[in-house]
Amino acid sequence: MAVGLTQNWIINYNHFVLIKSWGTANIKPSLNFQKLYTLDLIQANKSFDFDFLLLTHFEKTEPKFFLETIMEIVRVGIVGTSWWSDTMYLPSLAGSRKAIITSCCGRNKERAQNLAKLWDIPKVYTDWKTMIDEEPLDALIISTPNDSHCPITLAALEKGLHVLCEKPLALDYGEAQSMAQAAKKHNAITMVPFTYSFLPMTQTIKRLLNEGYLGSPYHLNFRYNANYGRSPEYSWRFDRKHAGSGSLGDIGSHFIYLSVWFFGAVTHVSADLCTFVERPDIDPLSQPYVSADDFSIIVLTFSNGAKGIIQASTVAHEPTPWGQTHYFDLHGSKGTLRG
Repeated sequence: MAVGLTQNWIINYNHFVLIKSWGTANIKPSLNFQKLYTLDLIQANKSFDFDFLLLTHFEKTEPKFFLETIMEIVRVGIVGTSWWSDTMYLPSLAGSRKAIITSCCGRNKERAQNLAKLWDIPKVYTDWKTMIDEEPLDALIISTPNDSHCPITLAALEKGLHVLCEKPLALDYGEAQSMAQAAKKHNAITMVPFTYSFLPMTQTIKRLLNEGYLGSPYHLNFRYNANYGRSPEYSWRFDRKHAGSGSLGDIGSHFIYLSVWFFGAVTHVSADLCTFVERPDIDPLSQPYVSADDFSIIVLTFSNGAKGIIQASTVAHEPTPWGQTHYFDLHGSKGTLRG
């Protein structure tokens, strides 16, 4: 539904409008924004919370306000209520004026409710199928164990949602291919958030490479050392039926992505996957499982002839705030970059 202010002004109710105004008249459409935003009347030097879209009086001959910005509000749901959602996604979205988190879903109801209270999320679910069936969403964030990525993604795409799915994308190539095909079929916007590509250091490396600082690339060596795999207790991250792979997919994938981003397409790859820590033979349900790697080395050959070595360890002793360290070495005909 839209309202016409004059012959030349049509405002859609699906958009959030920030207006500079001296006007007094207003119109209340039915769309409820749940008082999540503040509308600033700049000239009046005051602001107020609102649960409707405010349109002030417009005089055709001497307009006393102008439309400053129009933003489409993206309604986002998130599946997964772990520390990663709490640390990575929800703080960023809380500061966005382009999106709102309307619902969250977690298997642990109490934890999901606590997270919703912390981040002012209106609706809480414990079943993701119910959430995407009932909630009027535009996009979905999937921050769950790896074995659930494919079924949740496919269901969300079928509902017409855009999807951001955590890495590793799927348990295997077949699942990943079906997800990519479904996204193409539904013309959806999708993303796998390789977060390290957005850091200032990696952005600087990329800029220098684009400027030719390294010259012809020779080889790179990336090391990702983490400590979360040192515990001998069961963890789904080292259970292949839930994780697909261990260190390779969980942390090695980050640096594989960066390698391709920096040096280009890969033509040959080999890997050595190891398990150093002995873990239980059965899972919490007393079922046997195949243990995944807690250490991996990946060797890459790029289409430009350069070589790459990536080391991903979950069993390193790293007494840092995040329990991990990262090292980057890139060499070429004109110089070296280290991070």
